[in-house]
Amino acid sequence: MAMIWEPKYTITDKLLFTMREIGEVIGEVKSYQLSAKAIARLELDARQLSTHASTSIEGNPLALTDVKRVLKSNKEHIRDTER
Repeated sequence: MAMIWEPKYTITDKLLFTMREIGEVIGEVKSYQLSAKAIARLELDARQLSTHASTSIEGNPLALTDVKRVLKSNKEHIRDTER
């Protein structure tokens, strides 16, 4: 007999409202006409912040400025899957 999966969370009205708001913001952002330069800058910022957050979670004490310096100096060693 198959077991029924029961999630360990509840979708409350507040959560549903917040998810809808996020969806609306995503739709609005997707409608923006950004220059290639602006997109490149946003991607760089996102990569730096994501790397900093990920390494912080893993216990790495590098400051964001240090992460930026490491990423800048090692561009040729970054695999496509890490970009």
